[in-house]
This record gives sequence, structure tokens and C-alpha cells, in this order.
Amino acid sequence: ATTLGTIGAQNGWSPSALGLARLRRLARTAHVPAWQLVASIRRSVRRSPFAPAVVIPRPSRDLALYVDERASAFRGFAVVPYPRRWYPFGGLGSEFLGLLGEVDAQQLRQRRYPGARPGQIVGQSGVEGSYDRVLDRGLATARVRVDARGHVVGPLRALPVRRPIRGLQLTIDTRLQRAAERAIRDGIAFAHRAGHPDAHAGAAIVMNPWNGSIYALASYPTFNQRRAATDPGYARSLYRDPATPLLDRTTQGLYPTGSALKPVVAEAALAAGLISPSSTLPCTGSLTV
Repeated sequence: ATTLGTIGAQNGWSPSALGLARLRRLARTAHVPAWQLVASIRRSVRRSPFAPAVVIPRPSRDLALYVDERASAFRGFAVVPYPRRWYPFGGLGSEFLGLLGEVDAQQLRQRRYPGARPGQIVGQSGVEGSYDRVLDRGLATARVRVDARGHVVGPLRALPVRRPIRGLQLTIDTRLQRAAERAIRDGIAFAHRAGHPDAHAGAAIVMNPWNGSIYALASYPTFNQRRAATDPGYARSLYRDPATPLLDRTTQGLYPTGSALKPVVAEAALAAGLISPSSTLPCTGSLTV
């Protein structure tokens, strides 16, 4: 704030003459408008007035290396690591992994996100949302000394992270997950060739019947959660897509039980002695009592 600008009461931050000149130089290098960098800094100042402002959230690798190697030419700016999710299997499992997103004002008041701060990226759905406490270590915190007017009079000192590093082991089998997703697509293709053009969605679940472990959870149409985590435009389009890719048809779809209930009824009849393993029950489509 001392070199790039000053903190004001109305717009939160305004660049000094020297700061504006440095922002324009960075803007030319990054090929983005200078006003966009100013807006980014103002958003950061509103979230945390004394923390370093985020100027370019996701610079390209070439831009980051260029600025880092020429630190003397870009005084006031620094390239720092930015934590984000890594998806080694690409878009596999989007149905159950879910979406990430910036925490909003309503979520900050929920017990689901204890300790969350404005600007923090949290799980919004699926496993990301249900187990956010396990997967998210929160924002890094630091302490800075200020005077009665709010002017910084001491260095920024990072505080140690007290939350231990934890992980989450799912029962999903990636081979079965791929097979389930492929089976849905093949089934829709077979339905189209059989004269059913309205077949456009489906779901598949592979479960261990003894302990309830989920080995595969596939829903179609789906989305790519890795792209959604890095492409805000793509993430916004998912909410407007008429195909409703965000609807997890395995857990949110409503379907008649149909033949899936027959084994349950058959087991009850066998246990009650009403039928034997060799009994034949004709399925005529209707029954007159």
C-alpha cells in the first residue's frame, strides 16, 4: 500500500502515481487492461485490507517466470504459489467429486464451513462439499502491526498452520467407474439405434451389497470438474446448460423401482415359505384380484 497505492474509505484502494505506472507496465506484459488489475486489487483489499493483494490470480507459467526473473523491473509484485486441487484422472468422477467455488456470504454463516474467510475456495457439492472440513486447510494467516489510523507499522508475519494435513480415501474403483460411464454412453447409443431418440441421460451404480461401499457412481450427461475449477466461464455455463449436467442422477434422480424391487420381494417370499427356488411367477403386466 505504501508504494502501489493508498487505502481509502470509499472504494477501498486507489493507486498512487507510481503504483499506477507499475500496474500499467505489468498490464502491458500480461496483455490485460490496467483497470482489471486495479479492480482485482480492490477486491483483495476489501477481503483482507492488510494482506498482500492478489493482482493476477492465475498467471500463465511463462508470465510467472518472466516476472519472477525480472523482480527488479516489477518492484511491488511477487510471484507466490497458489494452492488448488489436482485431478490426476481428469474429469473422471465429476458426479461424486463435485464442484469448488468461492465461499459466499450465506455460506460464511453456516456450520458447514467453520473458520472460512471471504475469498476462500471451498467445496460446493459432492465429496468436495461434504468433506470440505477434511480436504480444506483454509487460508494462510498472518499478523501485521498497525497504528491507531490503520497504517502498517510492522512487517507481515505468517502464523503457523495448526490444522493437520489429512486425506480422504474413497471406495471408488477407477476401473469400474470408467466401465460404468462407458456403459451409460453405450446404452444411450443402443437406444438411439433402436428407435428411441429421447434417450439422452442415464445413471449407474456399483455397490458392495454387504457393507454399502460404492465402487462406481456414474451419471450422464456429466461435466469436467477439473476444467470447472480453473475456467470460471465454463463453471457458470454448467448452471445454464439445459442438459442439467450438475444433476447427479444417481442420487438426485427420481425413478420407479421397476424390476429392481423384484429380488427384494422374492427374498421375502422365500423367507416366508410362500415360494420355493423353483417357483415360476409369470409377469403378465397386470394382476386381477
